[in-house]
Amino acid sequence: MKDKKIYIETSISSAITMLIPFVAKFIASVLLILYCLVVKMFFAGDKYVNINRSISELSGSSIIVIGIAVITILLIYLWSEKIKKEKLINDDLSKLQCLKSYVKGFVIGSVCITIIFIVIYFVDKPEVELKQFSISFMLSIIMWIIQGFSEEVLFRGYLLNTISKNFNLKAAVIINSMLFSLMHIMNNGYSIIAFINLFVFGAIASFLTVKGSLWEAAAFHSSWNLFQGNIFGLCVSGVSKIEQMSILSSKFAKSTLLNGGEFGIENGIVTLGILLVIISLYLEYRLISRNYRCTK
Repeated sequence: MKDKKIYIETSISSAITMLIPFVAKFIASVLLILYCLVVKMFFAGDKYVNINRSISELSGSSIIVIGIAVITILLIYLWSEKIKKEKLINDDLSKLQCLKSYVKGFVIGSVCITIIFIVIYFVDKPEVELKQFSISFMLSIIMWIIQGFSEEVLFRGYLLNTISKNFNLKAAVIINSMLFSLMHIMNNGYSIIAFINLFVFGAIASFLTVKGSLWEAAAFHSSWNLFQGNIFGLCVSGVSKIEQMSILSSKFAKSTLLNGGEFGIENGIVTLGILLVIISLYLEYRLISRNYRCTK
């Protein structure tokens, strides 16, 4: 009876742990969008405000994305540090080490997504146009830095740490990567390929966190999104591209398994293939390095 009670309590605790990132992001989204709607209706006066259209416009706003990310970080911080009394970020790094780790992650993310784009460019022939530079591009950099950091705090900070304490690291990597992928399930064009690609992405981010730091994973995430959406002008995880904030505009003649359609290249088999090749090469490098050290 006692064992059954412990099992039930553990199961409930685990379920709450896994739901927290979704709840935090949902609360942050609702609070900020409601606030903006109230402000918009107040200034509209007697004018009619289309609620559905307003919500759609707000959801794609850079300021809203930044606001939701900031509120989400604050909520997860309060839950983890103040209520659960657990450290959210376990990186005991100096400021210089954090900066080096961030730069490393940024380079890894930007190089990976650039390789994927180049391959897709040659095999699927998108129409690429250089856009006139806009100052709003700078806002997109801030947006992706904060947004990427917020999601990494949720999944590779809070979830990875909590699940690994309750179970083990392997389970933590699998579960947090799966939940990270499922978080995008309502986005346009989401499919089984998108699920697999985002799962692999989550696993790589988890690996960067464990072997490096959360800062490295956050920079990897931010640069991945920035280069997709605002350098190459592609859709990011089913979110419509904002061409006035991008350096290039990339248009495909039709949706295919190569380019991922309306979800973006994260829904394409090219992305999956290259991510798996990158993982394989790294694992091979680790194996060769380990064998070399053993023979010395």
